[in-house]
Amino acid sequence: GASEIFTLTEAYGGRKYLNTWDDPRKHINDQNVDPVYWEKFKFIVGRIFGPEGSTEYQLGLDFPAWILQRPGIKPVIAPFIMSRNRGAGKSMYLWLLSQIFGYNLTGELQARQYKVDEIEGRFFNPSGSSLLIFDEVQFPVHRNMRQESANFWKHLKPLVTQDTIPVEYKGGDVGVQQPNFAGIVMAGNTGNNFPVEEFDRRIWLIDNDPPELEEGVVDEFFAMQKGLISRDEKRKILNSLMAGLNDHKIKLPLDRMRAPMNEIKREMFMNTLSDLEEFWITHFENEHNLMSRSPVHSRSSIIYLISISDRLSQRWREEPEGTFRELKRRGLIQPIRTRGNNYQTRNIRGVPIVTLDGRVMQDGEGRDVLYTVRDHGSMNNSSNDELLQAYISNINGISTWRKAQIENRKTQIAGQL
Repeated sequence: GASEIFTLTEAYGGRKYLNTWDDPRKHINDQNVDPVYWEKFKFIVGRIFGPEGSTEYQLGLDFPAWILQRPGIKPVIAPFIMSRNRGAGKSMYLWLLSQIFGYNLTGELQARQYKVDEIEGRFFNPSGSSLLIFDEVQFPVHRNMRQESANFWKHLKPLVTQDTIPVEYKGGDVGVQQPNFAGIVMAGNTGNNFPVEEFDRRIWLIDNDPPELEEGVVDEFFAMQKGLISRDEKRKILNSLMAGLNDHKIKLPLDRMRAPMNEIKREMFMNTLSDLEEFWITHFENEHNLMSRSPVHSRSSIIYLISISDRLSQRWREEPEGTFRELKRRGLIQPIRTRGNNYQTRNIRGVPIVTLDGRVMQDGEGRDVLYTVRDHGSMNNSSNDELLQAYISNINGISTWRKAQIENRKTQIAGQL
């Protein structure tokens, strides 16, 4: 909807940008549509994303339809399609998207494919694209694998979430903010060691485990990719797919939704965790575990829990204060903020203290900070009384647990005697 020359701000004297985008819909010819090609495209979507009627299948059609129908409204999630088998059709799906969105006014593809390492390049400049495609997103297991994948995500996250990105030009300006309205889609193989702990809300992982695509099913698409069909036939195929996406009814709110935490995402999430992180997350996922009824804790209750947790290695239990700081540094423990201010930590009067021997003592008139150990941010709007009650519901179980432990030791000793 922008003019040929536009600015990102209404302020006088703002940086001006040349609009090179070209609407591919203007090339749709309703007289040159063959519904067979649209059905074959939906067949590929069903193989890769999931069966027709599933939310994942809806995503496989909604995402490219959104880019086509609503240019300039950036999707805030990125589909990541995976499969154990090669030749399942992922790359074909991505290549078709690159062709459907055509070329901009300067002759560049509007849906561009990039290699994983290009995103970290000094002069990487994806501005002017409507879709960024990353195929073969792989991080083989080796010493620096986690760092490589973390670096990739550090560069990827702004592309998914931000409307402008800094771009450096050869022999020119450094850090120039360029418009970023492009959607992002990725593909890789199952077990590619991609870290998901930092971006579960942004990446929608799809692993439908499709078999290898058989010959004779979508041969026209392969022939088009290899340049084995006429230009007129290629134009007819792309026109049919473009018309199908333009008529497709979008159901998912891709401009504001969060990607689900499904089984494949959880598996990848757990695989990226250290032993300390895995213990912490799995302990508080089960509300029947000690001090897990609510997400609210104090420093003293957290340190006590660390010191008695047999699942933790001895080095973490021997220095619970240092372990507390490490968990806080990793974002697994976060202070509860004041209402309406996400930067101001809340101090609450009368927070009971848990001693290292498990006794609960009233703090009197002093003030203390309460923390969340899961569901971070969910308690920021709660009253102080609600937070205290949630905290007390956790520490009330300590005395019962200690008695059970003492009785258990007595039974074990009696059995040994």
